[in-house]
Amino acid sequence: MSVERVNRPRITTMLRAEIKSIESNDVGPDWKNWVPENSTDVIHWFTVSIGVVGENWSNLFQTAVATPFAGKGRSQMMRKFRGFVVSSYEPDAVEELFREYVSGVTGSEWNDIVGTLLEKMFWEYEGMAGSLKSKNSL
Repeated sequence: MSVERVNRPRITTMLRAEIKSIESNDVGPDWKNWVPENSTDVIHWFTVSIGVVGENWSNLFQTAVATPFAGKGRSQMMRKFRGFVVSSYEPDAVEELFREYVSGVTGSEWNDIVGTLLEKMFWEYEGMAGSLKSKNSL
């Protein structure tokens, strides 16, 4: 008697990134109430705690939000810029931008998620032995 083998597609569960917290590196915990002198001339750094939906752990990522005007005259910095460009700094819009970007990042494993996040953020383990390399540095 012969047994027929059936090739079934392998089902892979995709992991989805999730923001656990957002903190300002520049103005402290009250960052959502901070009002810059000129909302079109801002470079603001954040630490974003990101993990996987349904999990209780996270890794830290740093990213910047900058307006185009803030980048003028800083061509060297903007050439290597890893972050988000916004027309003006509005805290609620910045938070929504982060949440929208991160929730759209998926992967079959955490390293896939990190690889995508490295396009816009710096990872706490970046550059350490055994960690992923940034796609920007390949």
